[in-house]
Order: sequence, then structure tokens, then C-alpha cells
Amino acid sequence: MDERSESNLTHVHPDLAKVIRAAAQAPQPFEVIYGIRTLAAETQAVASGHSQTMHSRHLPDPKYGNVAMAVDIGCLTNGVIDFTVSDALGGIYNIAAKQILAAASNLGVKIQWGGQAIGAWADNVPSHFRDWGHFQLDPSAYP
Repeated sequence: MDERSESNLTHVHPDLAKVIRAAAQAPQPFEVIYGIRTLAAETQAVASGHSQTMHSRHLPDPKYGNVAMAVDIGCLTNGVIDFTVSDALGGIYNIAAKQILAAASNLGVKIQWGGQAIGAWADNVPSHFRDWGHFQLDPSAYP
């Protein structure tokens, strides 16, 4: 994992950071582009449409020592972050998601992927917003 990704994992819950590090060893390369966000950064993310809530799991969670409970990744194509979603399943983001979800399962960590059609934000609920590079600790396991 590169220095930028490691730096962005510094203030992320250790369980999620462990999952992301384990998944980074798999075939689809990616970088962690966001971990924790300040309130000002989240306000800007909502204004730009990158986020749809001011209750993001990127904000410091005081119940868990003020760490983020979410990360955003950027998949790499030829070493460059590529935000292209080539199909309805998420293209390269679907490949990375499979890596990350498998790592989470292997480590016993319950997470959600923002690209899921059902269950991205709440278990068994259709998703209204597809955020292909977003992964968060499942609130049912990490309230």
C-alpha cells in the first residue's frame, strides 16, 4: 500500500483499516483517497454531490475514539486513479469491491459497499445512491 493510502488510514477504525490493507494485496489496485473528514470537508462533499449526508461515517465517531468508520478508494488503471464506471455493476470498482468484501469476510468484519444495489446503506434496503468507491463498517455491527 502506498504512503498516501497509509496516511489516509491513520484515523480510520482499525478493523476497517485492516480489511483495506488485506484487500490491497489482490489483483485490482486501488488507493485510499479519503478516510476521516472534517465537518468542513463533509460540507463541501455534500455541496459537490460526492456525499448526500452530513451524518457520514467519514466524520470522527466519538464512540470509537474519533476515528472514521468509512473510506473511499480510487481504483488504478496503469497507475492512475480511474473513476470510470464501465458498466451497471461498477466495472473495476466491482472487482475491487469483491476483493474488499472477501477480505472483510475472511477477517470477520462486517462492512457495506456504497455500490451495492441493495444494502449499501441499510441491510436489505434498496440503495438510492451508488457510491462505487465507498466502504464503511456496517452500523448494525458498529453502531
